Amino acid sequence: GADAAGLGALTGRIEAGFAADFLLLDLDTPEFLPSWDLSWELVRFGNRDQIRAVFVNGALRLWQGWPVDWDARALMREVAEVARRDVARAPLQRVHATADVHRTLPTQAIQANGP
Repeated sequence: GADAAGLGALTGRIEAGFAADFLLLDLDTPEFLPSWDLSWELVRFGNRDQIRAVFVNGALRLWQGWPVDWDARALMREVAEVARRDVARAPLQRVHATADVHRTLPTQAIQANGP
């Protein structure tokens, strides 16, 4: 991967003088048990759910999907608040009810108004 990205002189090997950029993976998941060809299984079945930690240059940067050196949850709360406010202010007209409301409508109302 590092060579393909043109970074082979900096990272890509566990060796003195190279950047320690690596992932800590949880392989004790159904996708990898039993494991017959881990390299292939990582490519074929692996996803972000198995990533427990991300290290960049030897320093822990993400733990269980969240940054360790700043409050991403606070940012996400702020983003959600701004999004709710801005959507409420926007001149939008809802064409279809939400899925929960739609499921409670009688079949005749759905057929009359389209799917």
